[in-house]
Amino acid sequence: MSSANAPALISWVNHVDTSTLTNNSTGGTESLTDENIKTKQLNEVFRMDFTGSPEGGTLILDIDMGEAKDIGLIAIMGHDMGGLGYTVDIGTSSGGAEIWTSTTSPDNTFFSGTAWDSPNEIIIPASVQTGGRYIRITVPVSTARTCDIGRIWIDGPWQTRVLTDFSIAIQDKSNVVETQSSSVFESERRRVRVLNCHVQADDEDEIRGASGDSDLQSLLTMDLACGVSQEIIMAPYYTSGDSFTPNQLNRQRFTVYGRMQNSGAIQFSHKSGVWAARKRFSIKEVF
Repeated sequence: MSSANAPALISWVNHVDTSTLTNNSTGGTESLTDENIKTKQLNEVFRMDFTGSPEGGTLILDIDMGEAKDIGLIAIMGHDMGGLGYTVDIGTSSGGAEIWTSTTSPDNTFFSGTAWDSPNEIIIPASVQTGGRYIRITVPVSTARTCDIGRIWIDGPWQTRVLTDFSIAIQDKSNVVETQSSSVFESERRRVRVLNCHVQADDEDEIRGASGDSDLQSLLTMDLACGVSQEIIMAPYYTSGDSFTPNQLNRQRFTVYGRMQNSGAIQFSHKSGVWAARKRFSIKEVF
């Protein structure tokens, strides 16, 4: 288990789910529909098959959000493309890069972790990008292979100002049975990450929301929107330019996509004319 204390990025709104997806890949065939990207099951994947003749090609997925959105988090999850290069463009025109391109970032190769790492690529621009309606994801493929994507998440997430203590633990529900003769039988299950968070806030807007919380950036709105059934992504200990989650390895390993395992009450206190609040919650990784 490890722990730290700092602001965080939190998102529970995914603009992809209301977007129009267009597969403009060159070469290969679409063997599983790109609409699978909108399902909440990471194992229901969009698949491009580049094993035909000629081998290889380019995976190109265009996303039209319908209108300009703030974008500060792009997650390509449940993929099998570790080691392949990619480009993500944000534009005002379809296929354009007028707003932002990932070629300005050092991380343009899908993370290749251990067999135990989550197959999720977490992309966080140095600042929230505004005015972009279109996203293009481009992945050149030079060998005969298939390429899978389970889920794509795009949002202008809440970068909290509240103080966030967190710990990360690995939950393993594998079964190990040892017989009287000392034989061992294992029933292995996938290990999942659990973020345990303790938030302390003395900013009323971050507690209950400002102006009806139209920007969806408060603890109360997070609880109302997510409960224990809805998806949420949290990148803990994030500050722009920091060496922690902006580092690709740490961003990959500490950012958790999952659901609330438990969500405690928001506890209020008032002292010397100042409102403060505390809250504990956990996010359990899903696959």
